[in-house]
Amino acid sequence: PNWAFLTFRIAQDEWVDINKAQILRWQRTLNMKNGVLARKIVVKDKKGRETLVESWRIASMAKPHLAALKYNVTPLNYTDKITVKTVLDGDIINAGVNRYKQLKSKHLDFVNAGGEDTDSFLVVETNQSKIKIANQAKILIFKDDQEVDVDIQHKVKSCKVESEFSLNMEQGHTLRIEKLVSIYTSKDKVDDPLKAAVDDLKTIKDFKDILQASENCWADIWKKIDVKVEGHRWAQVLLRLHLYHLMVAASPYNINLDVGITARGLHGEAYRGRVFWDDLYILPLYAMHFPKVAKSILMY
Repeated sequence: PNWAFLTFRIAQDEWVDINKAQILRWQRTLNMKNGVLARKIVVKDKKGRETLVESWRIASMAKPHLAALKYNVTPLNYTDKITVKTVLDGDIINAGVNRYKQLKSKHLDFVNAGGEDTDSFLVVETNQSKIKIANQAKILIFKDDQEVDVDIQHKVKSCKVESEFSLNMEQGHTLRIEKLVSIYTSKDKVDDPLKAAVDDLKTIKDFKDILQASENCWADIWKKIDVKVEGHRWAQVLLRLHLYHLMVAASPYNINLDVGITARGLHGEAYRGRVFWDDLYILPLYAMHFPKVAKSILMY
C-alpha cells in the first residue's frame, strides 16, 4: 500500500495536483547522509493563489517498520481555509512497465480499515500468497510549530482509508502535518501485524523522534563504508550515491530476512523483484564491512 499520499485544497476548490498545477519553483533533494528525501515547490492555481509546499520523507534505518512524512503548506499571497487529505491506499496496481501489462497488476485484497481521532489503519492481503500487510498511521497537526487539536474525518473507500481535516490559514503562516506510519506483515515474527504496528507507534512522539534514531544508525553505517576522494568532487558524489544505493538495497536489516539483492532494489517494477548475478559485484564490500549481511545474501 501507498502510505505517503497527501494533498490539499483551498476553500472548496479542486484538490491540488502538481501534475496539473502551474509550478513556479521546484527543488528536490536526497540527503544521502541521513536518508531524507525533501521537496520544495511553489504552486499557483487558476485564481492566482500561490502556495509553498515543503515535504520531508524517511524510512527509518533504526526501526525497519517505521516511516514518516513531514509536510508544510504555506499560503504566500492569500488567507483562506485549507483542507488536507492523506490516504493509506491499498487500491494500487503494478502497471509501470509496458511489457508486463498482460500480467495481473492488482495484487492486494481488502481486509479491514478504519480510523479514530489522529489514528487510521489499513489491512490488506496479497491475493496469491495470502500475506497480510498492516499499516497504522498517526497524524500530528501544527500551526506555526504549535500543535493544534483539529477534528479529523476518516472515510473507508474501496481498499483505502482517507483522512481529512480543515484549518483556516493566514497569509505567511505555515500548516505542518506529520504522518507517522508503522508497517508489519504476517511474515514478521508477530502474532498480529496490526497490533504490532499500533504498539510501535505508541513509542513514537513525532517526525523528529523517528529521524533522530535513523540518523544515528546512518552515521554508524557511513563510518564503516565511506570512501573519500580528494580533488574530484563529482567522483566523490557518485561513489557515495552508489554506496547509499547499496545500503537501501541490503543493510544490516537483511541478516534475518529471506531476501537477496534485486536488480533495482525495490524501487521499480522493471525486473519484478528478480535476483540476478549482481551479488557477485557487491559481495566484497559487504564481506568487508557487514559479513553477516554477506552471509545472509549467500544463503539466499
